Amino acid sequence: MSIMNRNLKRTASMVVLGMLLVSCGGEDNSTDRDGDDVSVNNNNSNNPTSVDANLYITDDFSTEYDAVWVTISKISFSNGSTEQLALSAEQSPITVNITQLKRAGLFVEKISIPTDATHVRIYLDQDAKLITPDGRTINASIAREAGGYISVPLSGYNPSTGSLIIDFDLPSFSLSGSTLTAPIVLASEQDASTWSTRDGEIEGTVRSVSNDSLTIETRLGRTYTIALGSYTTYRGPSSAWAPSVGSFVEVDVVISGTLAAPTFEALSVSAEELSDRSDGQGTPEIEGRIIAINGDRISVSVYESEDIRLSGTVVLAIGQATFTRGNAASLAVGQVIDAYITPTPNTDGSWQARVIEIEGAAKSGSIGDNDDGSDVYSEIEGRVVSVTGAQALLEIFKIEGVSGINVGERRSFDLTGVVFKEGSLQCLGAGSNLELKGYTDNSGSFIITVAEVDGGCAGSDDNSSDDPNGNSEVEGLITSVGTNSFVVNVLKVEDWFGAVPQTLTIRYDNNTYFEDLSPSDLRNGLLVEAEGPVTNGVMAARKIERE
Repeated sequence: MSIMNRNLKRTASMVVLGMLLVSCGGEDNSTDRDGDDVSVNNNNSNNPTSVDANLYITDDFSTEYDAVWVTISKISFSNGSTEQLALSAEQSPITVNITQLKRAGLFVEKISIPTDATHVRIYLDQDAKLITPDGRTINASIAREAGGYISVPLSGYNPSTGSLIIDFDLPSFSLSGSTLTAPIVLASEQDASTWSTRDGEIEGTVRSVSNDSLTIETRLGRTYTIALGSYTTYRGPSSAWAPSVGSFVEVDVVISGTLAAPTFEALSVSAEELSDRSDGQGTPEIEGRIIAINGDRISVSVYESEDIRLSGTVVLAIGQATFTRGNAASLAVGQVIDAYITPTPNTDGSWQARVIEIEGAAKSGSIGDNDDGSDVYSEIEGRVVSVTGAQALLEIFKIEGVSGINVGERRSFDLTGVVFKEGSLQCLGAGSNLELKGYTDNSGSFIITVAEVDGGCAGSDDNSSDDPNGNSEVEGLITSVGTNSFVVNVLKVEDWFGAVPQTLTIRYDNNTYFEDLSPSDLRNGLLVEAEGPVTNGVMAARKIERE
């Protein structure tokens, strides 16, 4: 078979980065009270004593929870006597699973910070949802100050960096009964250098549009120019919809460049009919991995959602859904999908999907997209042997939907113009783990549409840990299976202590949670991920998952 890639024209304008939400690894700035009730000044557009800054919210690796859902309603700044509003999302709150923000940046908006501010206040809904590695759901109440916020001192903030990084310090979260104490601190630019990806959603009115870019003005009056390419999909009331001047849209973007001068590239552009949630309903968007398919119902393990009800495992009814990438016939367990959902559940507890996009699949209606499912969703993962220009030589350890290539062989891939959701071609090097997603067309060619560098440009083998419980995460291929244990060839790790071994023994017991497999499924050659503490070179697995 031949190996091909889909070219993407990547023309983007440099802009000052706005507000981002991200995930942990910050300086030790404890949260505290910033004073009594204060007045609120919402008008800061002409305030000469304020500075623009890139606001981020970050977190780091923890195996204590599979998901922690919180909802942010607004963000403000206080000097102890007055409060200035920076961002209000009360009509359309920001719901985020902070475990998915580990070493990542989620873009929201550019904000202004008063020069006399001493604290930033993060207003959170009281309700939070936690999901443990064994699948249990815990409904918790966030410990907040009387005004409904958590106050973070700005003692570590440096205006010259042009960014403010707020760290949801997940490894330090504590649960007492149903009360969740959520320490929030400030992180540094050095912490941002470890991020594997930056992405986000930009909502606003289209002010200009061309074949390769569009410019959006947000509700706060900020403007952003976003590159459009062959990967970009368009989601609207009809398959012929496209953005035009005056359209209100939501754009999913990936971000590259520096913190002060980033570039934005559109993954998808959605019409107001799908994205607008100003009435408190709208059509919430979710992203997650398919874990089961039963006729016209699919079960999705959700890791990003705009509605806290659509978290954990959600069953979607897909019979009336429109596909922007792939189609119903090409759905498969393990795929990542993005979907817009009707906000009222069906009588059987499922939720109606209006629009579905299979990450990496062919655009619906394009060459290579066939209703009979012959345009097979495909995926290849391997360790980089060498990189020459845009050619990457991989030693392959995972194959899905691609014929003519075997696990263990080396194969070169042309990455010219491929969209990188994590990392970039520039930082790709020998030893990196690279995941390629796409589809196999009618001629048998593997069309690469999206790539992810494990660990991003920061690299995947992290030999330090912020997890106070000493847990690590390992992905590898099973080489031998014993009684209540097995051995893997280690492919990648997170939060590892010391030198990374080539092989690791993993033990399990009745307390170990198995996801998408059972102990009887363990066999040589199976790719698995395990989480747990490592002692004397042996992991006591808390969770084992098929990859």
